[in-house]
Amino acid sequence: MAVIHYEWRNIPQHVFIDGREFKFKSKIEYKWAQYLQKLLELEAIDFWDYETTTYEFAERYRTKRQYTPDFEVHETIGLGSGKIRHICFHEVKTALRQTDIRRFKLMAADFPKVTMVLILPTCRTGRQSILRGNALKYVERVVYCNPLFNKFGIR
Repeated sequence: MAVIHYEWRNIPQHVFIDGREFKFKSKIEYKWAQYLQKLLELEAIDFWDYETTTYEFAERYRTKRQYTPDFEVHETIGLGSGKIRHICFHEVKTALRQTDIRRFKLMAADFPKVTMVLILPTCRTGRQSILRGNALKYVERVVYCNPLFNKFGIR
């Protein structure tokens, strides 16, 4: 059995956004944070933060026992007296792997009330399309961020 080693080209970003210090693991996470900050300024969301909540999974064979989603996003849904506060978690990926799908599946099984949103740069084809389809079984939706970055002038 061959062992596959991934060479990620992530460039960590140590930045301040609105007076708060963040250490993002990649440029795309930093760009997503800029996008969320713009939504916050436009009052489209109520709050966002980076890697604040860690979930512990039940004991399973060959699985990491915990998972920390990238972003926690608070938003208010509805109008007037029918408003409800909704919290969801955004996971930013440049490319999906089978281990990502396994984590989404465990989150759905162990924490069914937690809403997960998968953030990808673009809609890819081939193996990524298959993995994306599998991820959609366990996440609320997939958001393609490159068009949003272009629309908001995030470089």
